[in-house]
Amino acid sequence: MPKVKNVNILNKWEYVGNSAYYFLFSARALSESRTGGKNNPLNPYLVQIDNNLFEFRSKIGSLQPNYLGKSMALQSSALSHHQKAVFGNNVYDANQESIYANFIRKTYVIHSDNILKYGASFYGDSYIESFSGNTSQFFYGKPRVDVISGVFTEYTYKNGEFFNLTTGLRADYYNNTEKVYVLPRLNIKYNPVENIAIRLSGGKSFRIANIFSENATLLASNRDISFEDNLLPEVAWNYGANLTYSFYLNGREGVINLDAYRTDFENQVVVDIEQLGELSFYNLDGKSHAISLQADVMLELVDGLDVKAAYKINEVRTTFKTEELSSPLTPKNRAMLNIAYSTPSDQWMFDVTLNRVGESRIPLHANENTFDLSAGFSDPFYLVNSQITRKFNNWDIYLGSENITNYTQENPIISASDPSSDIFDASIIHAPIYGRMFYAGLRFKIN
Repeated sequence: MPKVKNVNILNKWEYVGNSAYYFLFSARALSESRTGGKNNPLNPYLVQIDNNLFEFRSKIGSLQPNYLGKSMALQSSALSHHQKAVFGNNVYDANQESIYANFIRKTYVIHSDNILKYGASFYGDSYIESFSGNTSQFFYGKPRVDVISGVFTEYTYKNGEFFNLTTGLRADYYNNTEKVYVLPRLNIKYNPVENIAIRLSGGKSFRIANIFSENATLLASNRDISFEDNLLPEVAWNYGANLTYSFYLNGREGVINLDAYRTDFENQVVVDIEQLGELSFYNLDGKSHAISLQADVMLELVDGLDVKAAYKINEVRTTFKTEELSSPLTPKNRAMLNIAYSTPSDQWMFDVTLNRVGESRIPLHANENTFDLSAGFSDPFYLVNSQITRKFNNWDIYLGSENITNYTQENPIISASDPSSDIFDASIIHAPIYGRMFYAGLRFKIN
């Protein structure tokens, strides 16, 4: 567990004038340092992650009192972020300067049930990155500029409480590919009866991957790192459905949710740790998809006693080089049971949560003996967390514990005694590495 020093400051200013104008400004500053690794003069391994961030956000809105439902707003932000991450020989250093602006206009067509929104947005990111370590592709002070500008529109139709339809379309131009990405989406909500809601959704999206900052944990190894110079934006289609059913049992309300969602990638930046001693980043050449199925139920059994239960199935598959495999270190299924009780006066609150994490695929890796290679699936495990809270007038005092059963992954760091060895790897993590933890604290509310 690293030593952490953290200062996080946030301040917001809000102004509402005569119900016609709205101003919201916020400023945030973050300075964080994390230090870990192995402190041994003969064979050290340093982990040092420093983040310094400054961000300013604003939202300026104008309502039209004479035209109910019509308004306009401008959202904007500016950010400066410096990150330096050291994992032994691997050193990543980056500066990011970003600006964002989004103008949106809301009106209606003929009738207020037909809502129309449209506008324009602009993203500008400037990066200066350096990387050195276990790679032959090291670089220093490498600039990258991402500019994404586009227009969008959204139409919403509301038919009382029984039917809502929202359809949208945006077109974004990305400077580095010199392409326009057309991104449609559709959301439908239908209530055939009062206690049943059916939701359907679909759409297309794209994003720009930052491979080092998004996969920093994989740098904690002695894998040989390689990456394609021309990594394309990730593009995917997302679609799915939700069914919500509300019911009463012994006069108490309960809710059942059923979810089914799928994502199909047209392109993806593949993070490949399938080859022994290698970490590769490259564009998808094949199929990749993610399917998520979830069922959950919430019910108040008696006054103050609430029970929530959920079960989720994940199927995530990606083509690595030429072979389609399930994504590594991703649990195939999860289950959760939460029981919460509060006394009639809410002076005491009790909460316990049981999580079951299913097996996940472990890619090929070396053990302490370089001739002993392993691959397969992890064992399922359970996590139990609990908390007790005592409320006073303006004070809350709480006591809790996480990972009560003290379950941890055995020997999570391969070759921990020799970080300079070729097989050293601290990235094959599929279970908790911290044991049972107790905590206590208090909250004070200023009225």
